[in-house]
Amino acid sequence: MKRNSLFTTSACLALFALATATTSIAQPIVNGGFEAAAAPGVPTGWNLNPSGGSLLTSSAYAHSGLQSLAIDSTGAGAWAVPNLYQSFSASAGQEFNLSGWMLAPTAIADASFGLFKMEFRDAGNVILAPASVSIGGSAGGPFFGAESAFLNGASPANTWIFAQTQAVAPVNTATVSFYALNVNQGNVPGAMYFDDVAAYAVGVPEPSTLALVGLGFASLVGIRRRK
Repeated sequence: MKRNSLFTTSACLALFALATATTSIAQPIVNGGFEAAAAPGVPTGWNLNPSGGSLLTSSAYAHSGLQSLAIDSTGAGAWAVPNLYQSFSASAGQEFNLSGWMLAPTAIADASFGLFKMEFRDAGNVILAPASVSIGGSAGGPFFGAESAFLNGASPANTWIFAQTQAVAPVNTATVSFYALNVNQGNVPGAMYFDDVAAYAVGVPEPSTLALVGLGFASLVGIRRRK
């Protein structure tokens, strides 16, 4: 009876591990919580594009930890897009999820908005349209990409808003980039705060899950041999 019970338990563990093996992987984003800085206010691990505005870590607001990132369009002209991003190798058919939290300290009074965006490029650095977008929206050319819901004038002020997007890489994909952006479309520039940015490849098992699968099947083999 004990042997049968152990066999059943091991089988259940193995099956559970297989069933959950495609949920997520350790996310590749470095310093998604903006807690680390290479210099005062400058987040490590990110490529910065202030576009006339500024991108600085801040302790004024934080979704978790002690800091977030303030993307401020003050000083940027209309349609300027202060942003930061990280890029990684990717290939056609891979599916990625990008998520994070955004906050506007006061109500956004014009058409400006904040968002997270995923962008695919080929080996020649040409932007490609996503093969499909299952969460969020798809931006048209020439600024192709998968976009999260917006932080905009309809969003509650001084409240952290969760947003995400998920998309499949198209043919000829060489890289995927994950962005946080403040799109200045009006005459009332200001800061938007971003925190806990995360990204992962959908459908790839975590190393710990693979280890659980291996342990379950090793137990099955050992029990069958002892029989």
